Amino acid sequence: DKAEWNIRCDPEAAATVLAAGVPMKFVGIDVTAYTYLDESDIKAIMRESGPETRILNAMLRKWIETHPGRKPTMHDVLTIAEVVGGFCTYKTSGLIIPTEGPHRAITYCSDSENLPVVSYAAEFDRDKFMDFFLNTIVGAMSKI
Repeated sequence: DKAEWNIRCDPEAAATVLAAGVPMKFVGIDVTAYTYLDESDIKAIMRESGPETRILNAMLRKWIETHPGRKPTMHDVLTIAEVVGGFCTYKTSGLIIPTEGPHRAITYCSDSENLPVVSYAAEFDRDKFMDFFLNTIVGAMSKI
C-alpha cells in the first residue's frame, strides 16, 4: 500500500476536510498515471515557442533530463480538467484516512456505515483527455 501524495503530505488536514461533509470528488494516481505524454505529444508541445508554452517547454526539458526513459505525466492537469470535464467515470464509497499507525495517510474505501462518502474516479477516457489537453496547449498557440 502507498499513500497518495497530497494526502501523505498532510493526512490530518485531508481527514478534517473529508469529515466536513462537503461533497467531493477524488481523482487519484491510479487514474492520473495514464495521463503520460508520448514522444509525439512532447514534440508537438516543444514546437510551440510562444510565452504560453515557454514554462511548459522548460519543465518538459527538465523532466527529460532528470527522468531518462520515463514519460512526463499530467497528474494535476486531469484533476483540473475535470472541472470542465467529463473525462472520468466515478464510483462512490465510504472513505477512511488513517492519521496514525503503519497505515497513516493510506486511503481505504469501505462500506461501513457512518463514514464520509466520496466520489472517486474509477477510470477515464484517455483519448478524449489527451485531445483536450493537446488542443488546449497546441491549438491555442495556432490561434495567436
